[in-house]
Amino acid sequence: MTTGEEIPSDRDHRLWTAAAIGTHRVHMEPTISTIVVGTDGSPQGDDAVRAAGEVAAAIGAGPVHVVTACHAISKPEWTEAMSQVPSEFRGSIHLHEDTERVLEEASQILAEYGVAAETHLIEERPTEALVDVAEREDADLIVVGSRGLSAPRRALLGSVSSKLVHHAPCAVLVAGEH
Repeated sequence: MTTGEEIPSDRDHRLWTAAAIGTHRVHMEPTISTIVVGTDGSPQGDDAVRAAGEVAAAIGAGPVHVVTACHAISKPEWTEAMSQVPSEFRGSIHLHEDTERVLEEASQILAEYGVAAETHLIEERPTEALVDVAEREDADLIVVGSRGLSAPRRALLGSVSSKLVHHAPCAVLVAGEH
């Protein structure tokens, strides 16, 4: 191996297959076959879906597992939350229908790349939902969007991408704006 080149770390072993003996170089091939992408329908979520579509199309992976998470709340929590919404808007809140729309739109974005989608609506917090699907599907890569939170907001609110980097069973790609 020539100076300046590195073999991927053990953490990357599922993404890259490589061997180097002495000074001989061996061609490295990507071994990504299963991709999970998280989206909430936001522009950043759409960026993540596009990035997953680009990767999947480039390497022939698919279907991409699209995950949308909705944290289940109790009846008292729902009643309290709805009491804060002006009455003229309460009839327009349809969480289940909205999440199905997000999954459909993500599937359409992936179709533009010629990639099939398998959708997952999970009633958990986003990080846990993505990790659960990644483990169940034996994923090689999780793709999420970047919210671009400032350090204080990230510390207060938490960041799905930051949590994933620490808890994901595979590599994580944080997609920025196009």
